Amino acid sequence: MKNRILILSLSLITAFSITACGSGKDSASQSAGDVSVETSSEAEKASDEAPASSEVATESSEEASSEEAEAAMTLEDWINTDEAAATADAVNAQLESSGLKVAFTASGDELCMEYTFLEQVDFGNASAEEISASFEENIAPVLATSAETMAEAFSEQYGIIIEDVRVRIFNADETELFNKTLNEMQ
Repeated sequence: MKNRILILSLSLITAFSITACGSGKDSASQSAGDVSVETSSEAEKASDEAPASSEVATESSEEASSEEAEAAMTLEDWINTDEAAATADAVNAQLESSGLKVAFTASGDELCMEYTFLEQVDFGNASAEEISASFEENIAPVLATSAETMAEAFSEQYGIIIEDVRVRIFNADETELFNKTLNEMQ
């Protein structure tokens, strides 16, 4: 049992590292560049067609603020991006040799990482409470050190605030073995 839990703990480090560092920085930079180009083009067009009054300029400013607010990505939006799918694929490629897979979900500002063993794991005579406690003992330190880095990366790259990270672990038969947030473990 302890061997499987240790493997999962090490796999969590990989998953958090890939999620936090992923390819988002390049995508975010590229998106920011695209926005700048569009904004410059719009500004040139606007200067060619000078507004008739300050009222038009105010309306334009309000529209831009509204567009920026709409463009702000939420954690749930990120989960549905191609980048999130690519991140999950990369993490799963790393986890496959450990006999695990992960799926990312979100609920509001909480990132959920759902790990599932690919094959049924027999934990012997250990009770559900003992299994959960063992996972918590091994996962909490990994999660505590990695979650802050991941939250900072999401904030910098996407403007997304992650308030908490939930880890759920399932056996291959979909029996839930563990379900806690970082805040619950601290």
